[in-house]
Amino acid sequence: MIGPLLGYLLVYLLVTNRDAPNSSEFTKIFLLASVPAFAAVVVAIFFMRETLPRPKAPSNSTGEAPKLSLRGFDGNFKRFLLVLALLRSQILPTVS
Repeated sequence: MIGPLLGYLLVYLLVTNRDAPNSSEFTKIFLLASVPAFAAVVVAIFFMRETLPRPKAPSNSTGEAPKLSLRGFDGNFKRFLLVLALLRSQILPTVS
């Protein structure tokens, strides 16, 4: 919402003929519009720090692979997975 309004304001302030702006006026507008993007990149590079994730202790201490189950999912999701598997295996025809 704010971006288009600022773009319109820049066109209103910088363009002499608002019905037909020329290429140098568009260049000014794009250069001015790139200033906030450049500032965001500078902030991201110099002022933001990535925190390292804490190592998790394994929940399964026996070293076995976790058991997968569809028990917690809704019936509609299970039917969707079934149809998806049948379409993927090309048992059901696809609509084109």
